[in-house]
Amino acid sequence: MIVKLKFNRDNKKKNIQLVKDRKLFEAKITELESKCNEEMKLKFGRIVDLEELEQVTVNRQVEELKEKLRTTEIECSDDLKRWEVSLTSCKHKSLVTLLRCISVIVY
Repeated sequence: MIVKLKFNRDNKKKNIQLVKDRKLFEAKITELESKCNEEMKLKFGRIVDLEELEQVTVNRQVEELKEKLRTTEIECSDDLKRWEVSLTSCKHKSLVTLLRCISVIVY
């Protein structure tokens, strides 16, 4: 019974200390949020939603990668067109050469 009372007394002291600590931390958080808001007002002229800012940053990276992909696709498409022109030219030259050879053999 005495052990239980001592245990309860200790738990009550711990609880009181935890409540005090929580109040101190809440006050510190409020103070830091206030300081953060003041700094944002000085730097940006208004309070900025940091989560929204992070999302914009991520979207910017995505857009940069999409642009890089489009540029690469255009370059590859241009290369493919050059190779097709070159292939067509080589086919034409081969056909002309073949026809000359055939005409020499036939005549």
